[in-house]
Amino acid sequence: MKPTIEIADPVFKKYGLPFLTNGKGKVVLNERAVAIKCATAHMVKFNTSTKSFERYDSKRGLWAVVNEVAVARALDNLLFELAATYGHQDFVARITAAKLSSLCKMMRPHDAYVESENAAGMVHVRNGVVALGGGRPKLMPHNAKYPFHASSGIAFDPKASCPKFLKQFLGTALAQADTRSLCFASSFSSAATTRFTS
Repeated sequence: MKPTIEIADPVFKKYGLPFLTNGKGKVVLNERAVAIKCATAHMVKFNTSTKSFERYDSKRGLWAVVNEVAVARALDNLLFELAATYGHQDFVARITAAKLSSLCKMMRPHDAYVESENAAGMVHVRNGVVALGGGRPKLMPHNAKYPFHASSGIAFDPKASCPKFLKQFLGTALAQADTRSLCFASSFSSAATTRFTS
């Protein structure tokens, strides 16, 4: 009876260890497990619409396009880390560029699993994501579940007022502007611009 190995990593627990031994005692790579581990560890997914890899940049809170070379490099680095952990450095040293390319292709259907949330009515800002639905805008932290690829670049400050926008821009547009008209116009312009930017 073979001793059971306790597997702590959730990816390897589900898909098997990264290195397996076949019936002849030869070490083989568990390609699916390695591809999914790389996608999960590096927050990489394949966008089928643009036919390109994307990686989540947690500092900026944005999904950015990455080329296949960068994905192959991440896979290569992961393989060397796993080889050191599992004692298969000789095996990994023989992995070719063709095998890395094959692993990149294997990652396409096995992206980082991230629940996606509809970002309608939200604006990406430097310091988070602003939800404009409801009464007051609400600042929320960046999260990979929001499919933002671009940012407004503005740092949201909930205490800031916008006198120039209200008086100089909207005030000139509405000659006899009363407070309700300005509030409505401000809400309308916010809603209209976010529909086109998100």
